[in-house]
Amino acid sequence: MNPSYAHTLYDMTHMGDMVATDSPNIFCTTIPSHWRSNKSLPSNFRVFIFDEVKDGTIVTIRVGNDDNFSGELRNNTASVKDNVAQFNDLRFIGRSGRGKCFSLSLIVNSSPVVMTTLSKAIKITVDGPREPRNKTPFVDVHSCVPSFHSIYAILKRWLERPCTRRVHLMRTDT
Repeated sequence: MNPSYAHTLYDMTHMGDMVATDSPNIFCTTIPSHWRSNKSLPSNFRVFIFDEVKDGTIVTIRVGNDDNFSGELRNNTASVKDNVAQFNDLRFIGRSGRGKCFSLSLIVNSSPVVMTTLSKAIKITVDGPREPRNKTPFVDVHSCVPSFHSIYAILKRWLERPCTRRVHLMRTDT
């Protein structure tokens, strides 16, 4: 490995800008863990190849998981220049599925072809990242069976309101 590449690799991994792939000589920039479908990434996605690769070599990205083996992408090819393939405006069109993440396959079309993966890299949904749902219990007003909380609330209101009729019904001497 070229010493200048090693120095660049050391600097970028310690700054948190780079992620290791399954191949020891291929690294890539970090991507968000959750992103919105058909929206550009916040920064350009780069693949760093620390092997002898000619300029102009095509690098392709494919995504998939157990449910969606071939997710749709836009702008998923780039050519190598100075051992870096830069993907401008990379967009994930296909959704990864509820609770699922896509794994990225990076294919370097060199001789021999090099393929590496970035497992469970990104979750793609229609609305993108959002705040977690509220975990507090609620009363379902559309349910046919009343919940304990709704019955308790009705009884509590009935017992707390002033009612002379209840007192009248309890007397048996009149």
